[in-house]
Amino acid sequence: MTYTIEKITQCKLTHTATNCENVWVVEDPVFYNGHQMPAFEIIEDPDFESEYLYRINIRKPFHTDDGSLMYLYFKLDGANTVTECLYKIENRKLME
Repeated sequence: MTYTIEKITQCKLTHTATNCENVWVVEDPVFYNGHQMPAFEIIEDPDFESEYLYRINIRKPFHTDDGSLMYLYFKLDGANTVTECLYKIENRKLME
């Protein structure tokens, strides 16, 4: 997936079983059910084998068997702080 990021428009921390920070970017205005979908999410990595404390998930479209469109988030990369994750997103320093 190729992407360009000029500016992160908003980050929002949501409190769930693991903290999740949603990241929206200017160049990625994808709406689903009337709401803009975050391009990335940063979560505490539940994989205890991981080298990082936080993981960066990227949104990808998924078509169900009946042809419906939904969006899922898949692990893209990681870092040890939320700030490092945001830096990787802003500066396109992500591994795929």
